[in-house]
Amino acid sequence: MRLLILFFGLAIPFSGIAQSLGGYVDAANMEFMMRNAPGEIRNMKGEAYGTIGTPNFFDEFKHGNIYLANKTVMKNVPLNYDCFKDQVLFNKGEVDYILNKRLIDYLEFPGKADSPIVLKQVFVAEKKTTLFMKVVYDENTSLYRHYYKTFQEADYTGAYNQDKRYDEYISNHAWYMENEDGELTRFRPVKKAILQIMKSHKEEMEKFLKREKPDLKTEEGLYLTVKYYDELLSVKENN
Repeated sequence: MRLLILFFGLAIPFSGIAQSLGGYVDAANMEFMMRNAPGEIRNMKGEAYGTIGTPNFFDEFKHGNIYLANKTVMKNVPLNYDCFKDQVLFNKGEVDYILNKRLIDYLEFPGKADSPIVLKQVFVAEKKTTLFMKVVYDENTSLYRHYYKTFQEADYTGAYNQDKRYDEYISNHAWYMENEDGELTRFRPVKKAILQIMKSHKEEMEKFLKREKPDLKTEEGLYLTVKYYDELLSVKENN
């Protein structure tokens, strides 16, 4: 499948996302805002039986909205997120285009129960770059889930082969929490690690975890935990 790089006009500095999805105006014309650069060919097929899985967030392109750093939005366009290369893809006919991620604040897709799926660019200091992450909770404290994929090649030749006759994209994810001061921390979804981040209210959080028993391996459990911690912070600020 052919991939082309697209640029939306001139480079625009990355801007932080607003807590709400407001403040953006419709882009006048998507085609007017982009130009083509030399393309590249993606070639990652298995030698025997092809490839299992996909590098993308969705199995198929899904219509969503692109919120740009210049405070315009392009609505209802076929998009996908390449978790393997951290790239935003736009589909037009039989061609998938790579969008210039520096110009994007975040992506929004329809989700379950009227709750949109939002992929926001988050700066990760130790990697010295931004990564698209799913926003799970976003108030004074923010909770993100970073989806990424690794590629494992077929292995069915040689003396110690695994008799694996296909290439495969393997799904992974990591959890990040950002406090009210903008400090981003990657953490394991276990009680000890979470209490270390929430040490300013460790005693109250220990009681909450013992009483409510949220499943810290799930988005729902972590959402409830971070939300309660955020409420404790708000009470402290108002006193």
